[in-house]
Amino acid sequence: RNNDSTPLNLTGSPRVQITGANAAEFVLVTPPPATVPAQSTVTFQVEFAPAAAGTRTATLTIPNSNVALPN
Repeated sequence: RNNDSTPLNLTGSPRVQITGANAAEFVLVTPPPATVPAQSTVTFQVEFAPAAAGTRTATLTIPNSNVALPN
């Protein structure tokens, strides 16, 4: 959700970055648009296909134009 009064630009390439120990088991199926309008939400879809039983982890990072926001 972009709670700001100005649009939020997603600046990464890809827009959603997947890293971590089991990152290969997570796939960005539907990426978000490049801009999140002010006071709006957007969606994206990540698919998970575990290669083994047990805990599987990855980190999703969404670089953006607002330096005050964590990725």
